Amino acid sequence: MSRRIERADGHRASRPARSFPRARRAAWFCVASLPLLGWLARALGEIVLGDVLALAALAIASGLLFARPSALIGLVVAAAVAGPTVASLVPPIYWPPIAWNFATSACFFASLARDESLVETFARLCGEAPDAALRDYCRRVTLVWALWLALLGVVGIGVALAGNERLGAWWAGVIDYALIAALFVGEYLWRRRRGAAPRDLVGQIMAVRKGLGVARND
Repeated sequence: MSRRIERADGHRASRPARSFPRARRAAWFCVASLPLLGWLARALGEIVLGDVLALAALAIASGLLFARPSALIGLVVAAAVAGPTVASLVPPIYWPPIAWNFATSACFFASLARDESLVETFARLCGEAPDAALRDYCRRVTLVWALWLALLGVVGIGVALAGNERLGAWWAGVIDYALIAALFVGEYLWRRRRGAAPRDLVGQIMAVRKGLGVARND
């Protein structure tokens, strides 16, 4: 499939359609929806199918986040070694939010070892030119996010060990995301109250998305 474009000399040339970004969006949609389908399957009595759907979501997310072959090989080896032991303690249906919280927390923590923290990266992607005070604030917020996401990961493990699948479904499908959104919106409103936040909340969300991509590739 190709599209026609005009060249400078007036002739038309073909170029491939930009399908790769669409494929990535479709993959991320699967990452978000498969765990929810997994919980639905378990509610209908399909325990194995539910676990398989959760593992499929993790596999797709791993392919998106760890595109380098060496990283994928290491991930597969780690899963083969630790997977059976972890699965005996925590059913795979609980894994996606736990893994994502800890992985994202690690990105925030790792950025604190660099000159530019992850929240500062978000600010620069929003068009800010941070001064010393703002950079210090960004580092503090980065630490808050790192600790908050790690805490959510620990709570997720506790929910899984409790063995209450109704609570697990609510935690994985609603509560975990709501608590992440609460910190994001709360920090935004705090900055708005101090007159330090732009009005474009959607732009800030897109900056977070791009910033996490930068952290992933570092």
